[in-house]
Amino acid sequence: MNPDVLKNRPYFVLAYKFPNLSSTDLVKTYKKILPRPIHKIGHIGTLDPFAEGLMLLGVNGGQKLNEIVHQEFYKTYVAQGYWGVKTSTGDHTSPPIADNRLEEIGVQLLDNFSQKYSTQTGLKELEEIIQKEFLGEYWQAPHLYSAAKFQGKRLYKLLRNEELGVQEKEHLEESIKDNLENRKILRTIVNFKIVQWDFPNMTFEVTVSSGTYIRVLFEEIAEKFGLYGHLTALKRSAIGPLTIEEHFSHELPISHDLDGLGPHRPPIYRCFPVEDLIRLPQIRLNHHYSPMVKSGVLLRKNQLFPHDDYQDIPLIGQKFWALDSEHRLIGLFTIDEKDIIRIVFNFAQ
Repeated sequence: MNPDVLKNRPYFVLAYKFPNLSSTDLVKTYKKILPRPIHKIGHIGTLDPFAEGLMLLGVNGGQKLNEIVHQEFYKTYVAQGYWGVKTSTGDHTSPPIADNRLEEIGVQLLDNFSQKYSTQTGLKELEEIIQKEFLGEYWQAPHLYSAAKFQGKRLYKLLRNEELGVQEKEHLEESIKDNLENRKILRTIVNFKIVQWDFPNMTFEVTVSSGTYIRVLFEEIAEKFGLYGHLTALKRSAIGPLTIEEHFSHELPISHDLDGLGPHRPPIYRCFPVEDLIRLPQIRLNHHYSPMVKSGVLLRKNQLFPHDDYQDIPLIGQKFWALDSEHRLIGLFTIDEKDIIRIVFNFAQ
């Protein structure tokens, strides 16, 4: 949808982030190119600078729906893991800190692993082992190099402080690791499949709940087999129903031909009204109740829905979009156990 049509209301921007561009820089780019007025804009979930793929931005109130998007939509990634080598960041952006090929036991483990699973039957077995071990509920701590905070500061900023001495940095890393072990969060791994095998490289597709670190997941998969591992590529291919194939299949081949431009490639994006992505009942209010709801007045269910046979009446606890008499979005609301209409997000205020 043309963003000019949406500029006076909350909406989402589905953007494609290219490698070597931070999530913050992506937001700055769209803040410049989207139609005015832009009251607020923010990312709904981030991607590591080395990664590429879909990112969702919220504009003019859309960013308030961050938690709802995270709760409602799983994310799908295509990643390439490299077996046998560990890096401090869990990806190819930092040098190796451990290598199975340089260890007497490690090199034997790596050779045995390669021989066992480098066949069609072996790959099927490997995939099934990973699925059995990791699918479903999965407790995961943030990566040591991540945007998680320690003592009020981002981890990656703390550890990349060039003023730290070697021993000082090692002590800091140990303190952070101990802290992260107590900060594991329950994630969900919905699906895992091996897409391509060219040992020591393995391309895989994984669908997970929001907040899951794919770098950590692959490191832990490698550990399951007594090996090291890190990512060499990562692409987010879907956010819930939004996919690269559906929305960007025509532009991306052209954009990927722009070799050497890195983060300076032309922006690729789509815009959606928030209610088109988050599908909920839509209740249109009349000219009497619209201004009351906009100003934050609490109403009872029987005021908005005076008849029990009202077709679209929401249930207790169910969220719904409220629109004014001219079909303009007011906000997101719900009904509590006392039949009072409660504000979740009021975009009119």
